[in-house]
Amino acid sequence: MGDLPTAAGYRVSIHRVASAAFAARKADPRTRSALAGHMATPGAGWPLLALLTLDPALTASPVLACSAEPEGSHHPEGSRYP
Repeated sequence: MGDLPTAAGYRVSIHRVASAAFAARKADPRTRSALAGHMATPGAGWPLLALLTLDPALTASPVLACSAEPEGSHHPEGSRYP
């Protein structure tokens, strides 16, 4: 996942655990994120996305979310995510 941004000159950090990814993002809110729905634990990326959108310091920072999951399998009923 990091090959294309690295080739374009971006610094890439890969986190496989949601808590580490959130801590890194919180440490530098100016960063941009590409978020995979599956991290070390399947589906762990979606709660991380919720944390990123709920944190006032991070809500303005863009996140590119990508997943190979079937549509609708990653979010609970009533979620604000399509």
